[in-house]
Amino acid sequence: ERLSEGRRLGNISFDSIKREFTNHLVDKIIPHWYGTPWSFEGHTAIPNQGKIACGYFISTTLRDMGIKLNRYKLAQKSPIDEAKIISCGSEIYSIVQESPEKAFEEIDRLTQEGLHFIGFDKGHVGYLLKRKGKLFLIHSNYLTPGSVCIEPLKESKVFKSFNKFHLVDISNNDALVQLWLDNGIVL
Repeated sequence: ERLSEGRRLGNISFDSIKREFTNHLVDKIIPHWYGTPWSFEGHTAIPNQGKIACGYFISTTLRDMGIKLNRYKLAQKSPIDEAKIISCGSEIYSIVQESPEKAFEEIDRLTQEGLHFIGFDKGHVGYLLKRKGKLFLIHSNYLTPGSVCIEPLKESKVFKSFNKFHLVDISNNDALVQLWLDNGIVL
């Protein structure tokens, strides 16, 4: 509400709002989830109480950020369908590469600084964070450590086990951030 009012009065730019949105989600909401155990059936709404699957991690943190969505419906979508909903009509990049190195290079080239949604073929979802030119995967990791974590994308065993990805910008997604500001419904 403060940001929306500030924009209406001309005291804050939309780019500043997008940065605040990203920083709040990445630095204030997501860290509470680190260490929460992964489970395919996990759907806890409370960090470190119960278990959480990858889709529920994404839908719950977006909901907790104030995005109006049905966290159950979003979490149960396939990675490409989840990407379509989060995109709010903005571009979705689909990447298919024969090696993790080539996929990493293409992802690095296609992304700008900020937070992104990443769907892994048909089997996994997470956030992709690009900060100071470095790429990190934030997800409910079904491999080691078996919990919500942040790890360098290049070192992620999950990343290395896929060759098809779907990317959607979150930080620079004007439609999504505007819906958030307007208290509009995403799903």
